[in-house]
Amino acid sequence: MISSNSDSVSRRALIGYGLATLPAQFSYVLIIIMNLRDSVVELGASAAAIGSVFLLAKVWDAISDPLVGNLSDRTERSQGRRRPWLYASAPLLFVFFIESIGSGGIGVLVPFVVEYAILPTGAS
Repeated sequence: MISSNSDSVSRRALIGYGLATLPAQFSYVLIIIMNLRDSVVELGASAAAIGSVFLLAKVWDAISDPLVGNLSDRTERSQGRRRPWLYASAPLLFVFFIESIGSGGIGVLVPFVVEYAILPTGAS
């Protein structure tokens, strides 16, 4: 799968990796759409506010992905490059998850921002 240049991956391998993620991506999009609907219909959040959260989340993602990747690539630890970042983010993810359960009013928008803008930064 790796070509003669040790830094490049063949096009066939890239397509294979991409196709393998399609079911997970389709599920993720379905969950986002249902969450958007529930936030507007059931919780009473403004559709414009929720749409703005999605826009800001994508802008933040475009900025943070290269930064987080660079930090992660430069980390030299005995546990590896990624594991220290996973350990550091676990308590924050737990706090944000617990905070997002059962909120109302302005609390509807805060967990939504955390869920769609901040949490995916850790998955970059």
